[in-house]
Amino acid sequence: MVTLDLKLLLLSLLIIAGVVLIVFITVAVANMIKTLKGVNGILADVQVMTDIAAERSKQVNEVVDDVVETIKETNVKIRGNKNIIKAASSVGSLIMAIKNIAAAAEKEKAEEEAGEEKEKAPEGLKEKEGKKSSGETPKKASKKASGN
Repeated sequence: MVTLDLKLLLLSLLIIAGVVLIVFITVAVANMIKTLKGVNGILADVQVMTDIAAERSKQVNEVVDDVVETIKETNVKIRGNKNIIKAASSVGSLIMAIKNIAAAAEKEKAEEEAGEEKEKAPEGLKEKEGKKSSGETPKKASKKASGN
C-alpha cells in the first residue's frame, strides 16, 4: 500500500499549479508579443500621419500669416483710399464752390450790363424794357413772349 503524506500531496499540487501557471504565462506573453507587433505597426503609421500633420500645420500657419498680412495691408489701403476719397470729395466741393461763385459773378455782370444798356436806351425803349423785365431776364421775357 501506498501512503500519502499530506506534505507530499501539497508539494505535488504546488508543482502542478506552478507548471500550469508557467504554461499560462508563456501563452499570455506570446499573445502579448503578437499584439505589441501590431501596436508597433499602428504607432509607425501614426508617426507618419503626425509628421504629415505637423508639416501641413506649418504650411497652413505660413499661409494664415500671409493672409493676415494681406488683410492688414488691404485694410491700410482702404483707409488710405478713404482719405483719398475724402480729399477728392473736398476738391470736388471746392470746384463746385468756385463754379457757383463764377456763375454768380457772371449773373451779376449780366445784370449790370443789362442795367447799363437800359440807361443808354432812349425813353421809349426804356418803358418797353421796363414792362418786359418786371423781374425777368431778357431771355425769360423773350421765351414768355414766344409762348415757350
